[in-house]
Amino acid sequence: LDLNVVAEGVETTGQLKFLQRHGCHAFQGYLFGRPGPAAVLERALHPVL
Repeated sequence: LDLNVVAEGVETTGQLKFLQRHGCHAFQGYLFGRPGPAAVLERALHPVL
């Protein structure tokens, strides 16, 4: 179907490696960061913008 898929809920490096081995290239989950206030994200990205 040629779909882009995002793996959600990735919490461990083992899960990440499994997904990578099976061709997944987009992830989100606690392994990469916990939810937080938008203001914190804005401050973190400010030097980039």
